[in-house]
This record gives sequence, structure tokens and C-alpha cells, in this order.
Amino acid sequence: MNWMIHQSVAWCLSAHLLSPTVPYSHLITQISCSHHIDPVLVAGIVAQESRFDPRKSRVEDRIHDVSLGLMQITTRTARWMGLRGPVKQLYDPVVNLTYGVRYLAWLLQKHPYGADAVAAYNAGKARWRHGGYVNSRGSYTVEHYVVRVVSWARRFRLQSQREDREMVALERHQRKGGLVAHSSRILAWLDRAPGTLYPDIGRLPD
Repeated sequence: MNWMIHQSVAWCLSAHLLSPTVPYSHLITQISCSHHIDPVLVAGIVAQESRFDPRKSRVEDRIHDVSLGLMQITTRTARWMGLRGPVKQLYDPVVNLTYGVRYLAWLLQKHPYGADAVAAYNAGKARWRHGGYVNSRGSYTVEHYVVRVVSWARRFRLQSQREDREMVALERHQRKGGLVAHSSRILAWLDRAPGTLYPDIGRLPD
């Protein structure tokens, strides 16, 4: 099973994987962990889709729909995931993240690799051709999307890692060398090699 799904909610919530400086970090962490998904990945999708703008909307001419809110979920997909009532609810960050993360969880269950799920989130299906993800017309825009999402996720992970190291350094200073076990566990997870966090999809942009 995809490692981004198979982890306990308690562990996820206690790890503080997102810096509080990331917009909606508390909501993203809470809702992501309720579906056993890495909050860092969800934050990466939100950053790429809307730059954390809950009022963003985009007309999807090709599928005759509209994408709304933080995760730019289409109204059709939100309905499929269980949304009832007016679609303007998707401008509410809680509602948008609830149905966007629910859809992502479904994709992660369907696809064995996280990058495939991210590609499918963007294009409806994970298509691979000549070393990259493509859309139904063969364009590599999906590949660029996946790389950007993973790049955002890596940035958030490194930001959290840096802040946790600063916290541990402060604890060391305050306790004269005593390291808190909980912080050590956080750092052990954050220090995983990049290839164990996300599938290798090539060089990531700086």
C-alpha cells in the first residue's frame, strides 16, 4: 500500500509536518490526517492549484465544468465525492479541503505511486509517455504539474525540517544537552531520503 496512506492519524497529527507559517496549515494537517494522507503532499497540491487562494475559480472548457477553491476541485468531482447543496460551499476552505482530500485519498488508493495519483488529480488519469506524464492530447503539461507539486511539497518538508531543528537546538540549550524523544522521532522521519518520500520523477526545480 502507498506509504502516504498507511500511517496512523495519531502519528500524523503529532508529527507537525507543516509549518504554522503555511496558510491553512492546521486545517490541511487535520483533514489530511483524517484520511491518512501526508499533509505535505496536500499542501503541495494547494500551493500549485490556487496559491492558497480560497476564492480562486477556473473554467474547465474541455470538460464543461468549473474548478473552485483551495484544491481547485471541479463541481462534478465534489458531487461525486458526496457534496450536497450549493457548489459555492467549495469556496469555504474546510469544505474544499474535505472533498479535495477525499478525492485525493481515492486516487492514492487506486494508484500505487504517489506521483501517479498527483498526475490523475490534474488530468483525470495517469498517462505516461516517453518518460513523462501527459494529458489526453499528449501534452507534457501534466508532467510539469507533477514536478511542481512535488517541488512545493519538498519545500514545505524542508521548511518544517529546518524549524524543527531550530526547536531541537533550543531544547538542547534549555535542557543543557537533553534531547526530547518526540522531537527526535520527528527529525528521524523528516530525514528520510527523498526517494522514500515521493517516487523518483526526475530532477526537481529549485
